[in-house]
Amino acid sequence: MFMDFRDLLAYLTLRKHYPSVAMTTVPKISDYIVLNELGNWKFLAERIKEYDRIFCFFPNTVVGGTLTKTINSLHEGKTIDYSTLYPGCKSLTDYLQLQKGRL
Repeated sequence: MFMDFRDLLAYLTLRKHYPSVAMTTVPKISDYIVLNELGNWKFLAERIKEYDRIFCFFPNTVVGGTLTKTINSLHEGKTIDYSTLYPGCKSLTDYLQLQKGRL
């Protein structure tokens, strides 16, 4: 799950050009869900029940942390928080920019 479309694109770019072991643990064939706005949460809360694992790439913000904790409380043991892969960066998009700067 991603907060916005830019973070999904950042994930796909990172996976292709800057792969890390943790990033490649997400299956290549996956459903990608973009929350886009918090109002979509009610719809998604029901839909994600069908998944065995939920990979969260939310921002390192209070909202991102709250979303991850909420999903984990609803689907305990299924949620994997990937925001720990980009500490010090607000979002996955910011992390991608940092990786590009290291080339």
